[in-house]
Amino acid sequence: MLVKRLVLVILLAIFYLSIYGQNMKVIVYADDGYPPYSYKEGDLAVGIYAEILQTAFSRMEGYDVEMKPIPWLRGLSMLESGEGFAIYPPYYRPKERPYMDYSVPILAEEMAVLVRKDLLPRKKWIDDYKGLTIGINRGFAVFSDDEKKLIKIEEEATNRGNLLKLGAKRIDAYANDRISMLWSLQQLKSSGEYRTNFVDVEIGTIIRTEYGYLGYTTSSGDKYSYKKDFMEKFDKEINKMKENGEIEAIVRRYTN
Repeated sequence: MLVKRLVLVILLAIFYLSIYGQNMKVIVYADDGYPPYSYKEGDLAVGIYAEILQTAFSRMEGYDVEMKPIPWLRGLSMLESGEGFAIYPPYYRPKERPYMDYSVPILAEEMAVLVRKDLLPRKKWIDDYKGLTIGINRGFAVFSDDEKKLIKIEEEATNRGNLLKLGAKRIDAYANDRISMLWSLQQLKSSGEYRTNFVDVEIGTIIRTEYGYLGYTTSSGDKYSYKKDFMEKFDKEINKMKENGEIEAIVRRYTN
């Protein structure tokens, strides 16, 4: 009788451990076309944000987080419908994206304009850029409504597409994060895709400083019951990483 009771206790312990002892599996989506901040190699999410977030996730008790690279617009659509839980790294756009909650700011980015050299100098935003055709990445909320009235906007899926259009003089300028544009341009020159007969380009001006976040869906009802706890733990880890210099060190590895 004692043996049977002992076996029952062991079986119950195994049962409860299997249910409550495992980490919650969570999928976080990543922009797959925003190097060096967020992009993909094979099926893996890589880049500055991927390293920062993976470090934070690894320290969050109770969670096993998988980062999946995905085209930016598709990821936004999944959050809007509630199908997706979270995505990185959106800028803070509560008006354009009312279906999204935000983490603490993760990283400061310099929003700049890369311009054909034959059109320079153009130092003052936005007065010196009126009437120009400016490329942006599809789904990126770069300009205000007032700014959109003064310029012509063309969208491409990735940095690569915009830079090749700029080099071929199909657009006048390209607006994105300064580091991202220059990093991608160097990759294209190294690979030979940015042809020797393409125009020279330079940073015209810095538009503003933006911050990247981890964005969470607000459209899911009670589907993600762990959302509040996840957000609190993530913010705590990101703040620690800011304070101890880990985020700065990760960025420096890429920008150097």
